[in-house]
Amino acid sequence: MEPLIFEADETIYCDDPQKWFPDYIPLIPSDTIINKVITGFGATTTEITAHRNSIIILPNVATIHNKHGYHAETCNTFPVYEGVSADRIAAYLKSQTRYKKILTTPESFSKILEAFKRIGISPFNDYFVLTDEQHKQIQDIAFRPNITMALDSFFKFKDKAMISSTPIKPSDPRFKNFKSIKLQPTYAYTKDVEVLFHDNLIFALKDCFERYPLINQFVFFNSINGIQDLIQKLEIGNDSVIFCSKESAVYLKTQEYAAGEPYRAFSKFTPETCSKYNFFTSSFYNGLDIILNEAPQVIMISLPGDAKTHLDPYTDIIQIIGRFRKISEKQNPIYAEALHLVEYNRKPLNYMPQRQLTEWLGAGRNVYDTVLKLMYSNPNPLERNIYVDILERLPFHKVVANKWHLKRNNSMREADSDSYSTMYNIDYFMIDKIYEEERIKGYYSSPINLMAAYERVGISTSQDNPSFETFLNERIAPYNTEQKLNLRKGKRYSKENIKKIVLQLTDLDPIGGNNFEYDIATYKLTDPTPLIRYAFDKLGREKLAELDYSISKIKQALIDYDVKDGKNSHPVIDSVYNNFSTGYRISLKKIKETLQTIYDRHNIPAKAKASDIGQWFEVKQSKLVTHKRNTGDKTSPKKRNEERAYILLKRLFDIHRGLK
Repeated sequence: MEPLIFEADETIYCDDPQKWFPDYIPLIPSDTIINKVITGFGATTTEITAHRNSIIILPNVATIHNKHGYHAETCNTFPVYEGVSADRIAAYLKSQTRYKKILTTPESFSKILEAFKRIGISPFNDYFVLTDEQHKQIQDIAFRPNITMALDSFFKFKDKAMISSTPIKPSDPRFKNFKSIKLQPTYAYTKDVEVLFHDNLIFALKDCFERYPLINQFVFFNSINGIQDLIQKLEIGNDSVIFCSKESAVYLKTQEYAAGEPYRAFSKFTPETCSKYNFFTSSFYNGLDIILNEAPQVIMISLPGDAKTHLDPYTDIIQIIGRFRKISEKQNPIYAEALHLVEYNRKPLNYMPQRQLTEWLGAGRNVYDTVLKLMYSNPNPLERNIYVDILERLPFHKVVANKWHLKRNNSMREADSDSYSTMYNIDYFMIDKIYEEERIKGYYSSPINLMAAYERVGISTSQDNPSFETFLNERIAPYNTEQKLNLRKGKRYSKENIKKIVLQLTDLDPIGGNNFEYDIATYKLTDPTPLIRYAFDKLGREKLAELDYSISKIKQALIDYDVKDGKNSHPVIDSVYNNFSTGYRISLKKIKETLQTIYDRHNIPAKAKASDIGQWFEVKQSKLVTHKRNTGDKTSPKKRNEERAYILLKRLFDIHRGLK
């Protein structure tokens, strides 16, 4: 599946590597999506220095810190993110700064509009809005829902544009009249990347480190648990730092890589905070300028079985390598070596080709509209509540932009049946995100697919000057290597961590009467683990202790609590998803036993069958092979045992919102 890349309406050829973005586009035009191709080309700087008022939407706080650090003195930029109040923004807007330059995250965009409202000024005709790193609007929308609200506001401005080195074509019809511009270099800008397939990340990463033992290592890996485990198993805690989101940094500082030694974690990048081993999560993949005195080794890690670690050659790889800048024109190379470490996929990776995905979304919408029609035609308010719960669990609900059609007393409930799909708006960016996820998942279904994607990147950018020259390599660990990456170790919802948080919440009880102070304290404490705060409030400290701080038991207790409270009409769905995970082979016997326990718990008078699991998951028939010795006889040869099994590929419904 190809990415949603569009043919440019206009191509500007860049013939001189000494020239910058403003040499070709002095002022960014309105209603455009610009593919600048080259990272670090000076496009954001062009808008920051432009003689007009600007609001620049950047992908994350780390990028804001970076840009503000360069331009605060010369352009009086004003950073806006969590913790910056509307009053402070309003004070800046009323200041004597001639050209206002506001740098903001999508989530804080609403505060800027509130500040304008407070001072009685409309920004829609007088401010230029630039969305930088446009591809992140699509890639991040699934876990950053406020991006949608920022986009709605974006279209209200008369002058607006989007820009990226790796843009993704948006399907939103509001972009219909936007012009796409591509800046295509005619000079060589190819980057070398070694794609190294391996069967053991610990072994492969250690081997890579040993190639360049005297220089700093920059490792890009979007897994906090994985980074923790790497640091512990490689015993490099004293020489390691982690650059991640603010929430993850707060969490990591409560964890230890060795007795009495907490992790060093930062949400802001500066060269001074670097160490021998520097780990970066996805918060630092885009928009950051990394300028170092010495060329480092750059290592990027993907685990096929963990979708959040997947790196897209069309976007992520280009962006990560593009973070590194020359300290001077004489510096060559910028980095010693760039490697992409990819684990051989041991588990089946299910993905949908583009045509199949389009059919699936169409079928999902038909089902959604059918249930919506039943809800509106039902006069019983209690039964309508059940329909609402069903609608919120259907996969298509994720791509519905507005939720007002679910209100119990909606005045349109008697509307003609043909108009139900017009009662809600589609979140086109979420649909684009789903297509992107499936496309990238397809690359990691086999090494051949991934290497083909690397090859196609060059064709989609320039036939003569491809983005990458890739080198294929392989590293197989010795047979007796025991150290494997453990993504579960150090989990935020481990028993030890849950117990620690519960005790800390209990210590805050004395200030419970001071609502504001209590809310701030508990928010800071449980921001990385919101489910624990929810469970503490609903179930109480004694109940959590009784459940032995087990996250699966806590989730089941929350299901039971909501059923008793009349807030969960479909507890069996949640119990099933609490006991089964996708991507694993499970014997039919185990499935049958677990389902029977769930049926008994919810008083369902039925005898469980393994095939029942198909009501909640897409499944694939398989076999589970184990090798066991006779009990008590350690000298006897292991006997091969083969059982029928299912692989659980994909959930058919969503879990209750309180359990997310």
